[in-house]
Amino acid sequence: EIKHVDNTGEALEIIKSDPNAFSMLFVDYNFPYGDTGGTLLEKLRDGKMLESKVAFLMTADPTIENITQARSAGAIGVVAKPFNNEELKNQLE
Repeated sequence: EIKHVDNTGEALEIIKSDPNAFSMLFVDYNFPYGDTGGTLLEKLRDGKMLESKVAFLMTADPTIENITQARSAGAIGVVAKPFNNEELKNQLE
């Protein structure tokens, strides 16, 4: 099952309501509303909601700051956009 949300607040609430429902997270850096994906990952980490999950940050602007923030929050990788199936497969492996 895949869930899609448009803002970090909604993402946080959905994950908080049932943290065990999600084993993998693909978090975009830029949301149209709310915090960045990096900040969302930090909130999930601080709330111990990233434990036993695989998380990736997706971004069209993979700066050192974005990558560092994502990794320190617990993301195992950063997927640079645009990406194709092969690049995504490599990250998952």
